Amino acid sequence: MTASAMKKRRRLKRWMLLVLIILLIFLILLEIRVRPAVASIAVVQGKRLCTEVINEAVSEVMDELELSYEKLAETTKAENGSVLEITTNMSNVNKLKTEVSLRIGEKLEDIKNRRVDVPFGTLMGLNLLYMRGPDIPLHITMSGCAETDFLSEFESGGINQTVHKLSLNIKTDMTVLVHPVSENTSVTTTVIIAETVIVGDVPNYSLYGSVKNSA
Repeated sequence: MTASAMKKRRRLKRWMLLVLIILLIFLILLEIRVRPAVASIAVVQGKRLCTEVINEAVSEVMDELELSYEKLAETTKAENGSVLEITTNMSNVNKLKTEVSLRIGEKLEDIKNRRVDVPFGTLMGLNLLYMRGPDIPLHITMSGCAETDFLSEFESGGINQTVHKLSLNIKTDMTVLVHPVSENTSVTTTVIIAETVIVGDVPNYSLYGSVKNSA
């Protein structure tokens, strides 16, 4: 190989090395630029998916256990038909809480590589290009667990009427992974599971073995 050819070869290697260094720096800067947007997207999409999971889990478990207001709350009535007292059926309530919590965890674990398309401008955090540009696919993976509490509320339903609502207050702690970002977040939501209209005075309500006057 001639000296001229060797110089050209060395020059080509230097240029290739320079291009690789520039490309590496570009990729590092791109990740630094994109990471905050990806973290924000991960939290928003994670909360949206988690809310869907919660509603699906509650609906499925309620159907499977065939639960209704009458199976969750037992009423004691006077001779004239007015409701004197409402007592929680804790066996059914505890079964519902346990099954809902387990079902939410299972459904979150099933979310693997769920694809979300994000416009390039949004991903880059550019205000002028927000929601513009070609869609960039991101893949979401989730895991988490839920804590479920039972709520009972009385609300005015009009003249001489009271609405008794039974709800589940669900707090879900979860981890959302959108490569290369992993974010921890939580969702708290209340889902109404049953309600009834009571005509007359607000009755006493028994919960966890204690009785309280709700008037």
